[in-house]
Amino acid sequence: LRSSSHGVYDLSTRLDNLCAELTTETDARCVVEIEGLERNLDPSLSSELQVICREAGLNAVRHANARVIRLRAIFTDDLVVEVTDDGAGIREDFINNGRPGHYGIRGMRERAATLGAQFQVQRRPGGGTAVRLTLPGNSAYLD
Repeated sequence: LRSSSHGVYDLSTRLDNLCAELTTETDARCVVEIEGLERNLDPSLSSELQVICREAGLNAVRHANARVIRLRAIFTDDLVVEVTDDGAGIREDFINNGRPGHYGIRGMRERAATLGAQFQVQRRPGGGTAVRLTLPGNSAYLD
């Protein structure tokens, strides 16, 4: 799991680049939403968030047949980053540790823990999956 956007530090640009990457592999549509005033992040944090979002997006493309993937960053006192899709939805028995023999969800959870982020994976009512990270602002923002 390596970032492909070397030298790009702001999260909105990383998410835009990720959307472009995800839509080259599928017919799905990808949307980036930024709420609040974007704040400066440590480059390594921004990179790790991109890697987690990439894994969640690829899961939506490869396993859920999603038509729409939404990458959302919410800049408030805390930083919230969400990846949602309208696909088949994650199986309940995969939420904690993922598919047997696969390390996507486990890897996302471990990366989030090293960042000090709360990490949630949920099956969305009506279909789809939501992956949500919440980082305390005092550990997320540089300014």
